[in-house]
Amino acid sequence: MKTFMKVAIAAVFLAPPLLSGAAGAETLLDKRFKDQDSDPFAVTAYRPNYLMPWTYMTHPNDDLFKQVDKNGTHHLQNVEAKFQISVKMLVWKDILNVDNLNLDLAYTQLSLWQAYNSDASSPFRDTNYEPEIRVSKRLDYHVIGNIHVRSAVMGFDHQSNGRGAEILSRSWNRLYWEGIAEGGPLVVSLKPFWRIPEGSDDNNPGMTNFYGNFELRAALKLEKHVFSVMWRNNLYFNDNNRGAVEFSYSYPVATKLRFYAQYFNGFGESLIDYNHPDERIGVGIAVSDWL
Repeated sequence: MKTFMKVAIAAVFLAPPLLSGAAGAETLLDKRFKDQDSDPFAVTAYRPNYLMPWTYMTHPNDDLFKQVDKNGTHHLQNVEAKFQISVKMLVWKDILNVDNLNLDLAYTQLSLWQAYNSDASSPFRDTNYEPEIRVSKRLDYHVIGNIHVRSAVMGFDHQSNGRGAEILSRSWNRLYWEGIAEGGPLVVSLKPFWRIPEGSDDNNPGMTNFYGNFELRAALKLEKHVFSVMWRNNLYFNDNNRGAVEFSYSYPVATKLRFYAQYFNGFGESLIDYNHPDERIGVGIAVSDWL
């Protein structure tokens, strides 16, 4: 933990100043940074914002659902809806007059909805609420070729599903560091994180054993097409190796509206399933994507 914090603090606060490596045409991240920084306290997109009215999962977490079903007659359906709302707001630009050192607040809400399960009263199977506070340092550090490190971030993240019943309650806190690099149409981010211990009242025992302890993400924009891939892993090189992969694709179909498709396989798609593996494919619409 001490080593992690030293590296993270150095990356954000002692990072080199802006260099001239990306001079010339405006890049994908230049455009995104400009939108985010143009108006402090303005709300902008953070992660993708989408609605998938149809998704199919292969292994619903039915055993957990049955434990809270008083009658024991209802079952989860394989088909459900999934949507995400994710926004960010710049609250302090150029902290203490340090150029490109910014403080952001972010909020993401992910919901899994048994919309077509009328026998069980169409419940929201899980909703995750995730506020964050982030300190970011904008960079333009040339690595090789057209690859540049563009941002270093330190953040605090709380995630909870807001459930009162102990068997369904999920929450955790973590500190993370994120480095973002860009090369032409490709943007890559590496996000290691450290879970803040909760002691004997932990309602997510072994969280990082299943969820992983880092996230690697890449997004590629080819003309109007946006492809992304995410990989999480616990880096256990044995039979206990766990994590998840996610692929997504979007394409504009109307003004500010995109066709959106997503595939997920692994643990931790939502907090209720942090230790339950599943595979899901879904389609819908998005109003924003990673790029």
